[in-house]
Amino acid sequence: MKNNQDITQDIKKILFTLKKNIKKILKKKKNLYLKYYRMFKDINSIRLFKEPKNSKSNYWLQTIILQKPDLKIRNFILQKTNDIKISTRPVWQLLDEIKYLGKTPKMNLDVSKKLEKQIINLPSSPNL
Repeated sequence: MKNNQDITQDIKKILFTLKKNIKKILKKKKNLYLKYYRMFKDINSIRLFKEPKNSKSNYWLQTIILQKPDLKIRNFILQKTNDIKISTRPVWQLLDEIKYLGKTPKMNLDVSKKLEKQIINLPSSPNL
């Protein structure tokens, strides 16, 4: 079993490698975003999430947003894309909908529930 010093050394090696490759990874991720942008730009009912003005995205997660909240359409897209081996996934499951957390305190979740019906995460690997 590794001790804390060995684990620390492993983490340092991983971070050094990541730092060394981060520019290349970010460039690939931006290129992936641009590919997705070209794919979705003419589809009025879907928009690709883009970096806000005055921001610099790392393009770590690629996301499409349906024009209108519709769980049936979202689920249809998820099913069809996954059927052809494109690993899309929903944005999240709200914690209050998980059985054991259902009775915990919460605030108004109307916006989150609306977004849950609109957002689909796309494959985002820099190696695509």
